[in-house]
Amino acid sequence: MPVVEVVKSPNCPRCEVLIKALERLGVEYRVLDLSSVEDQTELVMRDIYIVSTPALIVDGSVHTSDKLFPSGDELDVEFLRKVIRK
Repeated sequence: MPVVEVVKSPNCPRCEVLIKALERLGVEYRVLDLSSVEDQTELVMRDIYIVSTPALIVDGSVHTSDKLFPSGDELDVEFLRKVIRK
């Protein structure tokens, strides 16, 4: 099972869309919140720099919001399934 992490920020509607999709797919995930200094520090220590949310980290590979939401507000579910191998 891949290690899945969601990088989110407060008041991010696309973050909630991504989280709900992961839950529907039955994927276990961990949330990293950019409003948390601890989570920001962890990302920097891992050499991960996120400029927009949401982002998805799967087994250390970062997938940015432009890949997850290529048309703006609609999640590319096929891309999501591919990266989480589901």
